[in-house]
Amino acid sequence: MSNITSPDRKHRPSLVQDKFSAPPADITEDDADPVALRIARYAGTVNVHELPESFHFWSNTYIRPGLQHVFGVETIPDFYLAGYRRAAAGSALPIKTILSLGCGDGWLEIDIAKRLISEGIEDFRILGAEVSPGLLAQFAAKVSEEDLARWIEPANLDLAAPALSGPWTMVMANHALHHLMDLEQVFDYCLATLERSGLFVSNDMIGRNGHMRWPETRIVLQSLWPLLSVEQKYHCQIKRYSEDFLDHDCSTDGFAGVRSQDILRLLLDRFYPAAFLGAGGFVDILTDRGYGHGFDMARAEDSAMIRFVSELNEILLDADVVKPTIMFGYFALHDVPERCFKDRSARRSIREETPKWVNWHEPDGPP
Repeated sequence: MSNITSPDRKHRPSLVQDKFSAPPADITEDDADPVALRIARYAGTVNVHELPESFHFWSNTYIRPGLQHVFGVETIPDFYLAGYRRAAAGSALPIKTILSLGCGDGWLEIDIAKRLISEGIEDFRILGAEVSPGLLAQFAAKVSEEDLARWIEPANLDLAAPALSGPWTMVMANHALHHLMDLEQVFDYCLATLERSGLFVSNDMIGRNGHMRWPETRIVLQSLWPLLSVEQKYHCQIKRYSEDFLDHDCSTDGFAGVRSQDILRLLLDRFYPAAFLGAGGFVDILTDRGYGHGFDMARAEDSAMIRFVSELNEILLDADVVKPTIMFGYFALHDVPERCFKDRSARRSIREETPKWVNWHEPDGPP
């Protein structure tokens, strides 16, 4: 895959970014630099752990219709529950089994179990596998507190362990795959341990490694960047102000997105897509926790900008100009008709190469 932007350009910080990458807390009204003052005021108002309102607007307006059309659901727990019901309908196991890879503190698995039990469904067992001892301890404590040990078992994520031998009615991975290096091993394991009627179910990131942007989406963001305010150019998580859009490689910190661009391709090498929704592209950069808090959805100008960028993202996805960065998918062991949103099939969502037109819009490209 060609890299149009030279490494020198991609990693060279602007003078403004260098100067204000960490705004000092003691900036006053008398400070000579109004940009630094605005950043200091804004940064102190943001809770970076919360998803911004701009994200909720985008997801509810542009992702929810796809979830409804493809899966008949509106929420993440219901996405996994619907996958389980579909897989369990053909299961031969007396106790249906769910393996959750990289389950974290188990909030989702506990939610799924409680919903099934509330419906009178008790012939299931969930094994939540996680590598972090701290998260596993939190998970185990919650299972005990909720009196769910009959249905849920926290376990260390070791694919060779006897407890993970299967067979599984469903294997799920909720935003876990983009942290893994050994994707081939994980998918081969799932291929070998799923029931014949089973499903691999996942909501995850499938864009460029490190959650960076491909050149064709980076060009769009670079074109939009001059329209943004000072606050909207400030990344709240990494505390960086960028006068020009700078692509950040998240894989250098905690393996985030370390092989995200390989996830979908490797899945389709082994499984058949039964249901698939692709979303995102470049709008997710402006609506996530980093930049999304800079858009006040109560202000007409900000909400209009997010709506415009969201619509543009949809148009370019449908035109096959950009590829999705987020997937929701059910993957089966045998060939079935694929249900997708519009023409955004799983196969069509794989990025194959850099389009020729990108070269004409890069600073060092041909005239």
